[in-house]
Amino acid sequence: MIDHKTDDPAILYSDDPTIRQGEDGNWYHYPNHPVIKTIFLLLSLCVLALGVWVIWEPAARFFVGERATAKITQIVRDDPEDGREVIRYRKTIEEGSHLTDFSYEVTVGDGNNQAKKMQLAVGSKQNAYANVNDEFEVIYFADEDHAYGLFHHRTWAFGAGFLFVGLVLTATAIPTLYMVGKPIKIDP
Repeated sequence: MIDHKTDDPAILYSDDPTIRQGEDGNWYHYPNHPVIKTIFLLLSLCVLALGVWVIWEPAARFFVGERATAKITQIVRDDPEDGREVIRYRKTIEEGSHLTDFSYEVTVGDGNNQAKKMQLAVGSKQNAYANVNDEFEVIYFADEDHAYGLFHHRTWAFGAGFLFVGLVLTATAIPTLYMVGKPIKIDP
C-alpha cells in the first residue's frame, strides 16, 4: 500500500509507469495513448468542420453577397393542430406549440426600383420573432430566392458555437497529441 502522505516522489509515483525520474534528478511525466489522442484530434476537427459547414452559407453572403434592408411581407404559421395560416398584415401572433413552424417572406429592393420576394433561410419554432412590416438588414446572393437576417442570432449562433467549441477542442488536442512520449517536468 502506498502512503500518500509521504513527500518522497519515488514512493508517490511508484505505481504510475508514465512518471519517471530523469538523469538530472527531476521527475517527468511521459504522456502515452497516442491512438486515443489522435481520435480526440480527429473528433475535434470534425466539430470544427461542422462549424465551418453550418456558418458557410451566411458568411459567404456576408463577405461577397448583397446587403439590403428587407421588409417582412408574409408569415406562414404552420401548426399541426390548427393547420396552415398565411399572415399578410400586422397583428398579434399567438404562440404555438413546440411543433409550430414559422417561415418568413421578405421583400428586398433590387436597385432597379423592383421588389424581389425572398424566403428567410432561418425560420422559427413556437414563437414568431418578427411581424409583418418589420424591417431589418438581410444578406443574400442576387440570383437566389432566400436571404439571411444579418443581425439575427439564428443566422450565426449554431455555426459560431460549433466553430468556437471546435477551435477550443482542436487547440487542446494538438499539443496533447504532440506531447506523447515527450517529457513534461513535474514541479516539486
